[in-house]
Amino acid sequence: MSLPPSLALLLRDYKGQVEAERVLLGRPLSGSDFVFAHLDGRPLDPSTVTHTFKKIARRVGLSELRLHDLRHSYASFMLAAGVNIKTISQSMGHANIGITLDTYSHLLPGVGKSAAKRFDRLLKPWLSENVGKMSAKCRQSRTN
Repeated sequence: MSLPPSLALLLRDYKGQVEAERVLLGRPLSGSDFVFAHLDGRPLDPSTVTHTFKKIARRVGLSELRLHDLRHSYASFMLAAGVNIKTISQSMGHANIGITLDTYSHLLPGVGKSAAKRFDRLLKPWLSENVGKMSAKCRQSRTN
């Protein structure tokens, strides 16, 4: 999965801070360490992360915001930006694209209308030559 350059920079800075702390403790980082962990390398308990997020959200006036809502926001922003649904599905770690479509298709208003217009544009050369002939045949068969 590709990371946005801004996130890659933040994570690189964070890694530098953690490396410095771990060297001071005599426990340098290894390739199997988690990104967010205790100073001794033990993984954080997920409930601790959730609880800390809730405290921060409350502090900035977003008490109703859940950590999981950030995941939905990511997918919503990507859809709004026109990112391919398959790419979004893969970056979300969904087992298949159907999960992504079932969850986020309501955020794609006008998709059917847009598809119909694209279909007409695709067929325009053929339609301009043949629609008149088809209409004449239909009128003729109605009068007979």
